[in-house]
Amino acid sequence: MDSDTRRILAPDLARGFMLLLIALAHAPLYLSTAARGPDGRPTAVSAADQVVSVVEELFVHSRAYPLFAVLFGYGLVWSLERRRREGASDAVARSTVRRRGWWLLLFGLVMALVVTPVEILGAYGLVAVLVAGLLVRSDRALNRAIWILTPVMAALVVVGTVTFIAPTGAGASEPWSTLGYGLGELITRVVLWIVVVLSNVAFYPILLVVLIGAWAARRRILEDVPRHRALLRRTAVGGITVAVAGSLPQVLLGIGALPADAATWTLSLQVLTGVFGGLGYAAAFALFAHSVRSRTAEIRPLVATGRRSLTSYIVMEAALVVLMSSVFLGLGERTGVAGAAAVAVAAWAAAVASATLLDRAGRPGPADQLLRRLVRGRVRVAVR
Repeated sequence: MDSDTRRILAPDLARGFMLLLIALAHAPLYLSTAARGPDGRPTAVSAADQVVSVVEELFVHSRAYPLFAVLFGYGLVWSLERRRREGASDAVARSTVRRRGWWLLLFGLVMALVVTPVEILGAYGLVAVLVAGLLVRSDRALNRAIWILTPVMAALVVVGTVTFIAPTGAGASEPWSTLGYGLGELITRVVLWIVVVLSNVAFYPILLVVLIGAWAARRRILEDVPRHRALLRRTAVGGITVAVAGSLPQVLLGIGALPADAATWTLSLQVLTGVFGGLGYAAAFALFAHSVRSRTAEIRPLVATGRRSLTSYIVMEAALVVLMSSVFLGLGERTGVAGAAAVAVAAWAAAVASATLLDRAGRPGPADQLLRRLVRGRVRVAVR
């Protein structure tokens, strides 16, 4: 969502938190010496590892992408409606969304070459290109697309898990932790990035959740909390509960209480119920943001991070690579699950600190500002 003088607090707050989930999910990818379980995730060695693994299975894994997706869809509609208020036709508004998608794809490619192929910008850029036409259609068309995509994406999640994720190891550290910058490795980065982007769009319900976010934006659900309070409460409590329950089999798999061949269905269940968790987190942050709307100073660092989410994401992922990758400091070679979580929190804290400094200086995030200029041209942006 673009910054302007009428920013909505809830999405900014949720995006700031979402980055922590992404850091926690990505850090274990760089544990190059850790043993892997049947689901491809690092196995716990110490008691601290075990505790962190359980917490991450219940509250982190398969939660960040649906939370980002619902906020992304919400932001696309919000920006599109603003363009309409400025007098733009549907064709122009649709073109703006598509340009955003193409530029995000390019940002993702640069991220793959410079930082890591395991990035999220490319996938969401592709989704923006795909849904741009639908976002200017009627509510009926949007609702029909959601209903059609729901069983289709559920089936594709299972197909993707059976075909790719469980057999090969979803969290395999190679080659993420060892990729350098030689010519051959740069080519490998591009190939891996293409695979990551296409598999994320095809085998995770990102497209579906983006459309759900668009549906919510048309009804201003995150903005008009008093009107939608009952729905938000049901979504927060029910969604998070369903997601936690859907992750319990993954916890049992991790502690050895389920056979290794159960990884296919436990992973599929976690991904599918993670959609409810992402929606629940978004609803919870809408309620929380409304409750603290008169005390924004207390949450300003998190809000500042969300308002500069693109810049903050790049800073955070770069910090993770520098700290964990064997090409740089190589902490991924000498730590376990708990240590990776600590590094993830540190990388996220670095992003929050940088966003806070920019906020105090009254400046937007450099990457966010660049994307806005590329999509719409040079505009004056209010960030405070």
